[in-house]
Amino acid sequence: MTSPTPFTRLIPPPVFAHVESNLYRSAQPSRINLPFLDTLPLHTIIWLAIEEPSHVTKTWAKERGVALVCLPVVGEGDSEEGWTGAESVKRVLELILETCAQNYGVLLMDQTGRHRIGTVIGCLRRLQRWNLASVSEEYCKFAGGKWRVVNELWIEGFDVGGVRVEGRGPGWL
Repeated sequence: MTSPTPFTRLIPPPVFAHVESNLYRSAQPSRINLPFLDTLPLHTIIWLAIEEPSHVTKTWAKERGVALVCLPVVGEGDSEEGWTGAESVKRVLELILETCAQNYGVLLMDQTGRHRIGTVIGCLRRLQRWNLASVSEEYCKFAGGKWRVVNELWIEGFDVGGVRVEGRGPGWL
């Protein structure tokens, strides 16, 4: 994490949000967003798309010593490559919980920051025992006019009991 110069414009990546302490979400950044990312206490970026992250993202992470972990979550309409369904979401959630429990920053990222990330965050909210109306509202807020009922139903049916929480987990769990 570095401090910006007094005249640096800090522009977050599209669909950026602070989810919980040390947990963030966004779409893939462009060069203009990198000074903003420099201000975050990031340890790990979890890339959820099947496609590779951009050269800009990979180079930025490498230069900053930020781990870039690619864990593709295959959603409705995606190809059958990568992990599918509940097991991939459980693996992502377990990595989030393990990393945040150590007070390290995590950024969930894919191309658009909407459906894959929204599904993972929706399942995280279920793990936090949020009511389904609030989970759905948050998912729809970030998906904009492109929300998918199938994703909301999938979040509702997700078995949070299968997610392993090592130790006490992060304080916000």
